[in-house]
Amino acid sequence: MRKLLCLLLALALTPAFAGASTQEGLDGLLFAAGSDVLQPALLQTTLSFAQTSSAEAAAEALEAAGFTVVRQSGYDKAVDDDSHTCAYTIARQELSVNGERRVLLAVTVRGTSTPGEWMSNFDFAPSHSDDTAVAENFFFAAEAIYADLKAEIDAAENPLVLVTGYSRGAACANLLGVLLNTAYDASNVYVYTFATPTTMRGARAEQEYPNIFNIVNPADLATRLPLEAWGYRRPGTDIVLPAKSEDIQSTQALTATLAELSPSISSYYEDLHSLTSPGTSEQGVTVFACLQGLCASMMDETAPQEAQADMNQLAAMVQEDSDLAPLFRLILHDGESWQAGMSSLLAQHMPAVYLALLEQTDWDSYL
Repeated sequence: MRKLLCLLLALALTPAFAGASTQEGLDGLLFAAGSDVLQPALLQTTLSFAQTSSAEAAAEALEAAGFTVVRQSGYDKAVDDDSHTCAYTIARQELSVNGERRVLLAVTVRGTSTPGEWMSNFDFAPSHSDDTAVAENFFFAAEAIYADLKAEIDAAENPLVLVTGYSRGAACANLLGVLLNTAYDASNVYVYTFATPTTMRGARAEQEYPNIFNIVNPADLATRLPLEAWGYRRPGTDIVLPAKSEDIQSTQALTATLAELSPSISSYYEDLHSLTSPGTSEQGVTVFACLQGLCASMMDETAPQEAQADMNQLAAMVQEDSDLAPLFRLILHDGESWQAGMSSLLAQHMPAVYLALLEQTDWDSYL
C-alpha cells in the first residue's frame, strides 16, 4: 500500500494531457495586454510546466515552448527530506512584445513529489508563532528561489518574468510573485498558480496583486491549508473551479474539524489531545503530530523518528469521546487505512481533476 501511495504521489505531478504541446516560442501577444489580464492560453501553457515532476520533464516542457534552461535545483531530494525547499527550473527566451524585443524568464516550481515534502507541507509555521505573517514553510522555499531568480533578472535588461507552480510549488510561486512585485515592476511579472494553498496573513495578504492568478478547486484540501480560520489568505485573484457541492462540503467539514481542534497556530503544534477522553492530556497527541504521522505512514522506516507512529494503530486507540475522533472519522472514511484515507484526500488534488474542471469553467466571468 505504501508503494502504491507513493506512486500516486508521483502520478499526481505527471502531465494530465500527454502529447499536448505548445508552439516553438511563445507568442508575444500573450504578454501584450499586461500582466493583470487573465490569458487562458497562457494559463494552459503554464499548467504544462507546473505539472512536471522531474528535471527532465520540466526541461522538455519548457524547451518545447521555446525556452532555454539556465538553472535547475532540488530535484534530487530524498524521499524522507522534509526540509522547506522546492525543486525548480529557471529558463529564458526572447520574444517580441508590442514591437519591442524582450527577454522572458520563466520559473516553474515543482509540486509535492515525496512523503517528506508532504510532511513539510503540514509544518506551516516552524516558529509556532501566532504572529507570523506567512506560511513559513513555503516562504522559506520562495526566498531561496527568489535569490537565484533575482540574479537572472538583474543580469537581463528589463525582462518579463513568468512564474508558475502546482500544489506545494503553487504556494511557493504565489509568494514568489509577492516578492517580485515588491522588488520589481509588477507589470512585468506574470504569475499563474494551480491547486494553491493559502500563504499569507495580515495586511499584506489583503493588498491587491492583480498579476497573480490562482486556479483552485474548492474541494481540494490543499487549497484550504493553512487554515483560513487562522487568518491565512491567497494573494491575487482566485479562479474558482466548478467542483461538485458534495465534494466541497466534505472538504469544508474536514477543515472545520481542524479549526475546532486547533483554533490557533500555536495550538496546532502544542495542544496534546487525549486519545481516550475529551480535552487534553500529557499522554495526548497534537494535530500536527497526527498529520506528520499520516505522511510518515506513506514512507518506509526512513521517516524521521518523531513521525514514526503507526497511524492505523493510533486510530484504533482513539476513543469516541476523544476530541480527535471526528478528525479520524473524516480521514479514515468509514474504517479505511490511513494510506487509503490519504489517497481519498488526494483525489481532488490531482491534475487530471483540475484539467477536467478547467474544461467546465465559464471564463466569461473572469475575462
